[in-house]
Amino acid sequence: MAERLALRFVSRCQTVDQFARVFAPHAQPDRLSVPLATEPPAIGTRLRAAVALANKLVVLEGDAEV
Repeated sequence: MAERLALRFVSRCQTVDQFARVFAPHAQPDRLSVPLATEPPAIGTRLRAAVALANKLVVLEGDAEV
C-alpha cells in the first residue's frame, strides 16, 4: 500500500488561545488556510493534516483536501 501524504504544521503559538487569535483571520466554518513557507501540495490532494503549538501539543488533526 502506498504511503499516505501527511502535512504537520507546528506554529510558534504557545497556547490554544494565542493560536485562535493568530489564525482567526484564516479560518472559515469549513476550512483553515495555513500560510506555508514551502510549496504546498497540488490543489485537490487529499492528506492527513495536523496543526500543533510550539510545545508540540496538537490542536487540530484530521483528513484534509488542499
